This record gives sequence, structure tokens and C-alpha cells, in this order.
Amino acid sequence: MTRSSELDLLNGSSDLDRFWFIQFIASVPDITIRIGSVAMWCTESFLQTEREQAFILYHFMLSAVSAIINNPEISNDPEAVDTAGVEGVIRAYKNLLQADPGRRSSVFDEAVTSQEKGNLREFVKKLREKEK
Repeated sequence: MTRSSELDLLNGSSDLDRFWFIQFIASVPDITIRIGSVAMWCTESFLQTEREQAFILYHFMLSAVSAIINNPEISNDPEAVDTAGVEGVIRAYKNLLQADPGRRSSVFDEAVTSQEKGNLREFVKKLREKEK
């Protein structure tokens, strides 16, 4: 599910996939995803409609949960979980730009640049500090 959403952010998942995923998160006590300033920053950074923003939030959560499943040690590190969510959104964003370069966002490009410089975790930390 993560890969199909990543490859086609706006059409890569069905309503049934999204419903199943939300039910899965709700039923697994070892997986907790907090929707905070980092997730909201992602949703507001480059897509226009509420529907598109919902897809970003879904992909953020999907990427974060995938990271927790593959690396259970990060489950108690909210900054690492948020970073994994942003990394997934960056991959989806790059694929979206290949299909539609007009979707470029100078705001979201800040995250891409931070990742390319190896500073994504610090970037996420700054976003998280806005919650305090």
C-alpha cells in the first residue's frame, strides 16, 4: 500500500485501502501515530484541495507506520516517526512532480533540500518545536 500511494499519491489507494489502514492503526496498540505540526505542515505545504491534503496525511501516516513495522525501535521516538512520515511524503512528492511539474512548492522543497543535505531530522525537529 505504501509503495502504490507513493507512486501515485492522488490515485494510488482505494477508499477500501484507506479504511482498512485506519482500522489497522486503531486496532494495533503498539503503533501510535500522532498527527501534530509535522504532519499538518506536510498537508498544507503543496497541495490545494482538502481532498488532496487528506491524501498527504494518509501517506504521511502510512509511511510512519511502515517505518515502525520495519524498525520497531523507533516507535518510542516521535521525532524519528515524524521523520519517516516526511521521508515518505518526499518520495511521493518527487513522483508527483515527475507527472506534474506544476505542483512544485517552494515551501515543501525546503524539506527536500534538507533531506538532500542530510539534515531532514533537524528540519523535522524545528517543525516539532512549533508545537510547544
